[in-house]
Amino acid sequence: MIAFTQEGASGSLLRVEFTKTTTPSSGGIKPGACAWKNAVMVADDPSFLCQKVDHVFLTTGYIGGIFSNTPDAWVVQTAWSRSAPWLKQIHERGKTLSFRVRKDPSLDCLMVESQI
Repeated sequence: MIAFTQEGASGSLLRVEFTKTTTPSSGGIKPGACAWKNAVMVADDPSFLCQKVDHVFLTTGYIGGIFSNTPDAWVVQTAWSRSAPWLKQIHERGKTLSFRVRKDPSLDCLMVESQI
């Protein structure tokens, strides 16, 4: 899940939800998952990567219900931000991204300091 919230005149907050892994990233991770390099993520670790951004560009597409029990939906096809260039890369197949982060308990986020 990708979300943006307005943070006053100073910009927006980008939030990307991920699945916490039960093993360190050194053992490999699945798409959509996040892990510490050499440790297991615990219950108190946030499930969101966040970064302050000043603008975001999205392209979306409409998908009708594929099956009778699935709802119609709008999906993000591409996402881009000059402030968070890694955002475009999260959709690339086989791509693993590494970040330097700090925990921000007030936002329940791992705030991206830089991409490694």
